Order: sequence, then C-alpha cells, then structure tokens
Amino acid sequence: MKALAEKIGSGNETPYDKASAITNYLRANIRYATSLPPAPESRDPILWFLFEYKKGFCNYYASAEVLLLRSIGIPARLAVGFAQGTLQNDTYTVRKRDTHAWPEVYFPGIGWAEFEPTVSQDALARPAASQNNAGINPVPPQQKARGEGDETATANGITAAQPRPAQFAKTPLGIGLIFFVPILATALMAFLIHRYRLIGRLTLYLFKSWENSGLTTPLWAENWRRWNHLTPLERAFANVNLSLRWLGKPQPLYATPAERAASLSKLMPSAAAHIEALTFEHESALFTPRPANLSRARRASFFILLHTLRALLQRIANVFTGEEAAR
Repeated sequence: MKALAEKIGSGNETPYDKASAITNYLRANIRYATSLPPAPESRDPILWFLFEYKKGFCNYYASAEVLLLRSIGIPARLAVGFAQGTLQNDTYTVRKRDTHAWPEVYFPGIGWAEFEPTVSQDALARPAASQNNAGINPVPPQQKARGEGDETATANGITAAQPRPAQFAKTPLGIGLIFFVPILATALMAFLIHRYRLIGRLTLYLFKSWENSGLTTPLWAENWRRWNHLTPLERAFANVNLSLRWLGKPQPLYATPAERAASLSKLMPSAAAHIEALTFEHESALFTPRPANLSRARRASFFILLHTLRALLQRIANVFTGEEAAR
C-alpha cells in the first residue's frame, strides 16, 4: 500500500497535493458498487478492494484513502455522516440512504479538511482564496492623519479649528459603560443559559409537533435543536462563532475551527490567550485520547465573550467621540 501511495504522490511536494492525487486516483480507478461479495478469507478487505476487486462503496473508498495517506505519513481519519441529499425548492432532503463516509486530512494551522474519493458523489470544488474572502473582510478605508479634516471655513472665509466632541470613553460614564456593562450583560446571559434547558425541552416539543403536522420548522427552532445536541465543550467553542458574527466577520461554512479561532485572534489580540486555550481544549477533545478540561474551556469562553462585548461597546463609544466618523 505504501508503494502505491508513493507512486501516486510522486511529483507532488505538499501533503495537500498528495492527498488530492490519491483522491483523484481512487475516483478514476475504482468503480462504484452498492454491494460487494465477502473478501477472500486470506486477504485484507481493503487491500482486496484496492488491488483486485476495484469496486465498492463509500466506506471502502474512504478507508482506502485514509490508509494510503497514513502509509506516507500524512495524518488522516475516517468520518461518517450524511451526504447533502436531494435539493428541491431551495430545501435539501436528507434520508437514510444518504448515509456516507469520507476521509479527512489534517493540515497544521488549518485543521481537518475533507476529501471526496467516492465517484458516486460530486468532486469537491474548493473556492480560490480570493473568492473565499470576497465580501467577507472588506478593506477598511484609510484613516485620515491626525488633524486632517478637523478644520471648517467660517463665514468670513477664515479657517478655524473644529473642536472634537468630549472624550466620552475617558469620562466616568464612558468607563462605566466599557467595564461594568459587559459584566452585567454577561451575568444576564449566564442566567439565561442556566434556564436554557427548559427552553430546549419546549423547543423539542414544538419541533415534533411541527414535524408531525407536516409544517415547515422555523429556522430558530432548528438552531435551538442543534444547540441541544451540542456537547458542553462544543457549546463553549460556539462563542468563537458568535463573537465573529457580532464583530461583523462571520466565517464561511467550510472554515475549520482552527481557522475561525485564528480569525478571531486577529480581530481581538487582547483575547488571543483565551482563544488559544479554548482551541487547545476543543482540539484535545476531538483528536486526542486526553479528556478536555471543561472548566478551563468554559472559563476561556466566558472571557472571549467578555472581550467581544467590550469591543462592541468601544465601537459605540467611538461613535460618541467622533473617532468612527474620522475613519
């Protein structure tokens, strides 16, 4: 198997290119079949599938790619779930027959990325970097140099300095808004989260009622149901996504947790240590046998949210001070 992987990957320098080459090889050389006869007793099922029978379904495709990649030192894992289903009237319908398996490859600094070797599924089309960022991170207009644009003409044509508004953020009220309001808001949010289980049970009841009556389930109910199925650690990491949305930098669906954390660290360098701690515990729970430190993750998540609220309030304060208009 290693010899085949090296042969397929020859001429490709990066792990991504090698993974893509192996994916393309499987799509080109293995036929899709919904059922297979038992492998000969003396043969390994994946080796028999890959070198002799050369027909199979998603479990075989994905397992073969994972083993090929691992044989040449590229970290890979098998993921199972569902394909996207059937699109009709802007809605995807996913059924039991859409169960699917695929390989995922780990890239340092990025995280796990999925590949699609099963030929019955469409090949993955990864947008170019320039397309990914289009409309997501617009370049802010250049700031004027200090003092520019601060002068206005008087009725006599004499240029006079226009006084700036009071430095609201430095007043007692401004300091109170920046430091105490986030604490109160966070306490209120913690109280609501504590009562969330009651709301969650009510949402599940309503969801079943809508489903049984054939009505379309509202989007907010779908979101509540997803939240109820998250683990405590996933709920803690959800504050990363929430902060990115609140700060006006929502990430595309294909962004990995590591990419989302890196984007938030760039937006809020003051919270980088907390973001790193939360990401470490999140990745430890997903990819290592070490149990995550849930208390540490929750504490980091709390401080990330606190930094986000401060950043939002600072933006509001900037509006009062006129700094936002000068940007």
